[in-house]
Amino acid sequence: MRQFQSELLSRLEHEADQLRIPIMKPDGIALLRQLIHIGKVKTVLEIGTAIGYSAIAMASMTDVTVVSIERDEIMYEKARNNCDMANLSDRIQLIFADALSMDIFALGSFDLLFIDAAKGQNLPLFQKFACLVSPGGIIVIDNLLFHGFVANPETIISRDRRQMIHKIQQFTEWILANANYDTHIYNLGDGIGVCYKK
Repeated sequence: MRQFQSELLSRLEHEADQLRIPIMKPDGIALLRQLIHIGKVKTVLEIGTAIGYSAIAMASMTDVTVVSIERDEIMYEKARNNCDMANLSDRIQLIFADALSMDIFALGSFDLLFIDAAKGQNLPLFQKFACLVSPGGIIVIDNLLFHGFVANPETIISRDRRQMIHKIQQFTEWILANANYDTHIYNLGDGIGVCYKK
């Protein structure tokens, strides 16, 4: 089964590349797996499912259970089909909802929160969902360097993109200064923030 799941992940990487669907890079997945093993993580909450790639990668390579929230119906259906194909529907619960407007308190608590949704929404998503992470738990945020534009915002022509990069910068400054978390930014994939909840 693991061999099939590995082949499925390779197919999903190819599909994402062809259709320009943003998924986590392999080195980011490797970091997630390492955090899960070292932190003895059993439960993961993911914000932003897309086609289910990272949820399948986490569940197929570790013993975690994953709850994943996706607001795009087409992506949600793709992810549901992919999780069924991976034979992981018993350990991956998909929720079709807008994370920012949904009621979260029926979700329970989690050892790890993974935020991989709209990049300009990192701060409100973090502030809303961090309360569900157990003390000593981990919060992971992807795309904090955003193709190098965060370090070089003067190269951006699009006004909307400049505003999004500004929000990513504001969030990064906010979390690094937040005394409730021990935060590290890793230059892996597209920039990954790892916050340990005190």
